Amino acid sequence: MATRAQRITPRTKVILATAAAPAACALLSACGSISSLDTVTDRGRHMTGLYLVTLGVGAVVLLLVTTVLVLALVRYRASAGGSASEVAENVRLEIAWTGATVLVLGAVFALSVGAMRAAAGDPPGEPAPMRIEVVGHQWWWEYRYEGDAPFVAANELHVPIGVPIDLVITSNDVVHSFWVPALGGKADAVPGRTQTLRVQASSAGHFEGTCAEFCGLQHAWMRILVVAESAEDFARWADGQRAPASSPAAGAAAAGAQVFESQTCANCHAIGGSGAAGNVGPDLTHFASRETLGAGVAPNDAKHLGDWIRDPDGLKPGVLMPSFPRLTDQQISDLVAYLQGLK
Repeated sequence: MATRAQRITPRTKVILATAAAPAACALLSACGSISSLDTVTDRGRHMTGLYLVTLGVGAVVLLLVTTVLVLALVRYRASAGGSASEVAENVRLEIAWTGATVLVLGAVFALSVGAMRAAAGDPPGEPAPMRIEVVGHQWWWEYRYEGDAPFVAANELHVPIGVPIDLVITSNDVVHSFWVPALGGKADAVPGRTQTLRVQASSAGHFEGTCAEFCGLQHAWMRILVVAESAEDFARWADGQRAPASSPAAGAAAAGAQVFESQTCANCHAIGGSGAAGNVGPDLTHFASRETLGAGVAPNDAKHLGDWIRDPDGLKPGVLMPSFPRLTDQQISDLVAYLQGLK
């Protein structure tokens, strides 16, 4: 008879690991390279500064209170009462302690107000020169770049450094929360409503974030990758995103394009310049330029891509993308070749 440990299936192990991920993140205070102290925006620096100041003040107060408590226990441990001079001394100490507490709390309050004003961003009516609509889905992110030549991306948010950007955040299904510590601030994505989060990256780099509101089985694998880059690099990337996908001339990639359009893939995903115009899943026009699959669940390489096409539920249990068990190994290989050419 199988033991309980032997009856645990691989799928159950993946689900248990996924469910344990948020708890592990909370215990370690960071998920991988995600840290709430590493910020590249003025808002984030104000919030980090306030946190460090209050942490320092709290540590000093804890040390003082502990020291006074120990001294009092040692000095007055056998005293049944006190003289008039001792009582007067205690009163003076209580007044001084109360006054010091008021001063410390007043200073922390003033710092908090300053941080709150910085976190609020620019007042309404003064839109940023760049707007990006951020849409949360179970379990991936869609980015709609507005402007004269709009385009759509997924899971990787590219931003130019030094440019104020309004992230207009909403949801397509349930409540999510957009949180990238390096950008400072966090905003919930609520169906039917929008919230605007203003960000301005001051340095280039790759910054990780995640959904911070429990939104279902794969909440832990609804990751965010922000790429902050120079204005020139961003312009080149944006021009590439606006261009249609290149059509494969022949070979495995051309065969993969036929498989893609003949299956339900074309009903769920859009590929610019082709007949695929679905809007259920992420836009795949420049899929190969992205670093990960499934909003961060696996690297975007040939092996994981083949596994993802064959059985996405095996990599990300509960994902809405259906499995394709009837596809042959050759068809999957052709699909991989086609998708890896979408750069």
